[in-house]
Amino acid sequence: MIETNPILSVFDAILVVVDEVARRAYFVSNGLEFQMGLSAPMSWDLGTIGVLRFNDEGNCILFSAYPDRRLRCAPARAISPAASIRWRIRRSGTAAS
Repeated sequence: MIETNPILSVFDAILVVVDEVARRAYFVSNGLEFQMGLSAPMSWDLGTIGVLRFNDEGNCILFSAYPDRRLRCAPARAISPAASIRWRIRRSGTAAS
């Protein structure tokens, strides 16, 4: 599993350029530009939107595409970076927790 720092995340990042020769992907979010090295061919299309994750050194190491292109981060509803959201699938006939 890739270790990322939840505090160092950039939401609503849009993939704008892929340089296959240099093995780099370039993203834009809120007028800021970010880049990430590619260790393997990528499967995203230009315009894909998601969240960029950074390690403690500030290097962009992971891009997670949103499951729906219409999704956006809602800062007013954001939880603290130290907290997390956990999901559980309720099995038929059992109580949810």
